[in-house]
Amino acid sequence: MLRCVVACVALLMFGFPAEAKEPAVDLHDTLCPSGVVVAKERLLVHLLRSNPGIMEGLLLYPPPSRRETGLALVRALVADGDACVRPGTCDEKAAAALRDFRYAFGNFVRDGNRNGTYASRNPRLPASVYFASAPDGNNAIRCTRKADLIEPPDNSKDVSKLRIRGASDDLAADRNNKDAFKAASSAKISYHDDRSDGKKLSTKVKAVVGYAFEADTDTMLRQIIPYLSVNQTITDANGMRRLDDGNYVAGGVMFDWIKTDSETLSHRISTTPQFLYNTKDRSQIASGRIIYQPYLSLTDAQGQHVFNVNTATRMLAPNSMLQLLFDLRSDNGYYVRKGDIEDPAQHTSFFRVGSQFGFAWTFFDYSLTLRATQTLMYGYIGDKRKLDFFDASLSYSFDPHDYVSLTLGYTKGRDLYTTEPTQSWTVGLTAKY
Repeated sequence: MLRCVVACVALLMFGFPAEAKEPAVDLHDTLCPSGVVVAKERLLVHLLRSNPGIMEGLLLYPPPSRRETGLALVRALVADGDACVRPGTCDEKAAAALRDFRYAFGNFVRDGNRNGTYASRNPRLPASVYFASAPDGNNAIRCTRKADLIEPPDNSKDVSKLRIRGASDDLAADRNNKDAFKAASSAKISYHDDRSDGKKLSTKVKAVVGYAFEADTDTMLRQIIPYLSVNQTITDANGMRRLDDGNYVAGGVMFDWIKTDSETLSHRISTTPQFLYNTKDRSQIASGRIIYQPYLSLTDAQGQHVFNVNTATRMLAPNSMLQLLFDLRSDNGYYVRKGDIEDPAQHTSFFRVGSQFGFAWTFFDYSLTLRATQTLMYGYIGDKRKLDFFDASLSYSFDPHDYVSLTLGYTKGRDLYTTEPTQSWTVGLTAKY
């Protein structure tokens, strides 16, 4: 309790209003007293006031090895890239608070580069590198444009655990990680009624709904996400109903781990057991998918830059961000029931390994995101030796959170679960959450 009192007094010393919610202020003037670069101390206090749970987590559950108190303790922790890394050095709540702070700082840097209010040479500048290198001119965030009177941004976390996506692989993307969420796939649903020549109804649904349970430790974020997946295309022409070969419903659980060795270095691995029922031929598949997202270290004239391959981003003109997508994966499957097909030998158990790679390119001024991925798999066991699946989409978002979009999509290849061939163009509303 004493730590909280000391922290609150320290925050008030910077001249910020004492209300729970800041009034409309010129945030640019507040963070840029010199008019040239952001003042690190003021940015630290602003991020803490915008995310009160971070202060509580760090002050009530400090690492035993630290002797600082109040704001001095917070300064020391956010400037230490190895803080709360080794098992047993931090309480889980302190580790989660540090992770939230790094998210908030990353969003500040990214949004500033995007709207031109602030600029950093490194759009993925780590919080520890920035706050550890005093004075303000080192690893500086430049004040590039005078802002109008605005409400300070709401950096509070979205606490809902519901996830709605277009593919189970994207369930792990947290909405609070804006870059990862923007690159995630969207659920699709469409209905077509054509009465020009008889009566023809067509309904298409492709969606995954899950619920995330999280467990944080000092060095690892663990998510358990049970989900239900639906992929259905149903056509009714003059009373004759037809189902696509690739139609299915499936249920499974994603187990997702992020192993953090430092603030900028982490491994990510997920395993997904699933049971799939093909609604056309009534075959049943029990499967397991493993996905690993590695990290990469690059060295250039400015020194070493370490980043996760799957979260590598680069700001480009005109006001856009390019994100690399990459993983290594394996699929294992067993046909519990081969279904009603002429040649049951086509439905054999399988073991495949391969990779998914691609990019997501976001144009902020136009609310557009272009996403394209290619998945290549080689089958060591099973009747299909080579599988490839191409998926591309161009989405126009109607809201700043990217929840609802108008999407033009194209897919070609074989379904990675049922191996049925597919090729289609679609235009319609899509949603993710």
